[in-house]
Amino acid sequence: MKLRLFALFALFSVCIVPAVGERYSEDNPLYPLAWYNKGVALSELGRYEEAISSYDNAIELDPEYALAWNNKGIALSALGRGEEALACYNRSLEIDPNYAPAWNNRGVVLEALGRGNEALESYDRALAVDPDYALVWSNKGGVFYSWGDYNSSIDCYEMALAIDPRIKEAWNNLGRSLYAVGQYERSIECYDEALKVDPVYATAWNNKGIALGSLGRHQEALGCYEETLKIEPSHVMALYNRGIALGFLGRQEEAVECYDEVLKLDPSYPPAWYNRGVALGILGRFEEAATSYDGAINLDPDYTQAWNNRGIALGILGRQEEALQSYDRALEIDPTYPQAWYNRGVALSALGRYQEAIDSYDRALELDPELTEAWNNKGIALSSLGRHEEAIECYERALEAGRTSAGEIPEADLAAPEASVGLGVLTEPDLLEGPVEANDSEPMATSILEWPRTEA
Repeated sequence: MKLRLFALFALFSVCIVPAVGERYSEDNPLYPLAWYNKGVALSELGRYEEAISSYDNAIELDPEYALAWNNKGIALSALGRGEEALACYNRSLEIDPNYAPAWNNRGVVLEALGRGNEALESYDRALAVDPDYALVWSNKGGVFYSWGDYNSSIDCYEMALAIDPRIKEAWNNLGRSLYAVGQYERSIECYDEALKVDPVYATAWNNKGIALGSLGRHQEALGCYEETLKIEPSHVMALYNRGIALGFLGRQEEAVECYDEVLKLDPSYPPAWYNRGVALGILGRFEEAATSYDGAINLDPDYTQAWNNRGIALGILGRQEEALQSYDRALEIDPTYPQAWYNRGVALSALGRYQEAIDSYDRALELDPELTEAWNNKGIALSSLGRHEEAIECYERALEAGRTSAGEIPEADLAAPEASVGLGVLTEPDLLEGPVEANDSEPMATSILEWPRTEA
């Protein structure tokens, strides 16, 4: 399994040269250092296999060379060979138990291998040696974030930044943690700090856009995604999020173009297929919308919202039996999905199956008593059966629900697409769904490897 190492923090090594007239030879104590320095240079060039060979030569000459073991581990990690890297860090620490960078790097690889508890122990060992090791505080915050312990991750990132305010990844990840606890304004401030350190830090631009979008500031969010794409034109999450922002701004044709670009780069991303369908539905292109929902469902057969919205598109096209099948599938996956129960009622009403429609509306209202459309459409179905008194009660409940919910709809919901009156309720776009990865948008930097300085 190739490990994803999110960021490398390079402390450039100082190559030691022999004195004038001195020559490298195998019996010269500087000879292992020459191999080590060559490995560092090769690693800086991304030539990791060659770097590993150089470190091996250094280790063969000096088996107790802790730095060479550590840097061999870094090169192995870069190649996705995590277990081998871990063995190297362990050997480095056998030689020097107080070598804090090796404890840090051991934590990084353990985290990448999914062994978070052991990673945390390694970071704590590094901090026991050097309490002011800012990168370790930052990496420790990443473990807590992965566990959903956002307050602890915030504490760690703040500690890292108190020691070294130049770590852009720590600013980014502090912003990410604050976002996770709903502190959007503060998260934006953190992304701004990251961008002061590195104005072309694409991840921070993208994440700032997400926070702005969550505040309903979609035009500003759009600007952030466009900055991201200036830096990385193929940044899939920025393209995806740009499509969402354009959709909220009513620019659906451009949103579709964004999702098309995303799907050229990553055709296996279900939310892009889904949101493309939403935008096409708003444009009235229901056949294409249904095809897009199919694309999402083919990749993720349990994508409830896609089944629901597929049903709406098919219903508008007059294909009620197929629409009904879509709603039934959505409800197999999530029986507590009120919109799907409501939309199922709409399809049954269109087929003249009014009592079944009423039953579906009742299920929707059990789950969401304030679903105005369900009260209204239940009234229509009752009227169709000649049960006018009951219908009037439903209309009154619809009016009451409409009055109580007026002014309470969050801005994001106001921007969500709606179906034609009486035909169904579209689920809003998947705003930030990703590997999450936060929804991952994009995975943020959580792991930092250090390249130690060469020692004379």
